[in-house]
Amino acid sequence: MKNFLLLFFPLFCLTEIIRNNIIKQKKKACASMKKNNSIETDAYLRYKDLTRSITKHERLYDHWGWKHNVPFSTFMVMEKLLQYPEGGFPSEIADRLYLPRQTMSGILRNLEKNEYIVRSFHPSDGRRKVIRLTDSGKAYISGLLAQLNQAQMRAYALLTVAEQKQLNYLMERLTDGLETEFEK
Repeated sequence: MKNFLLLFFPLFCLTEIIRNNIIKQKKKACASMKKNNSIETDAYLRYKDLTRSITKHERLYDHWGWKHNVPFSTFMVMEKLLQYPEGGFPSEIADRLYLPRQTMSGILRNLEKNEYIVRSFHPSDGRRKVIRLTDSGKAYISGLLAQLNQAQMRAYALLTVAEQKQLNYLMERLTDGLETEFEK
């Protein structure tokens, strides 16, 4: 673990420096907008604060994965396969998880090498492959999933029930709004 941190710590530092410079540049741009009496400046800054929080939230999952020796994208693929006991198609799983096909191929190679999945040809379409978790794959992902769910519920319990409902409602509204805007 120590060697892992020594290897990636400079990358994390560089990423933070770049991110901080981008934030400074955006704040300068916003300050300039404010001088021009732009009404949207405050909303823009609040939205950027929100996106920073969301990015941090996503990074926490990556960190959790590293701490448990599994890239989080691999964890997500295994979790998705757990939902399909009869198996799933690599392309469909990649699409549902918004993973590039090349990334999905690498994940599947590693899972197969560790004997967490098996690949077989589809019974009626010999060109397609079906992926299934092995018993050891099911046990592995089930254990990780239990740990993650417990951590998530402890963190979520820090909010009151009213705050939980409000957060869920607001995130759903924002997501629906983004979906509408992005489809234009």
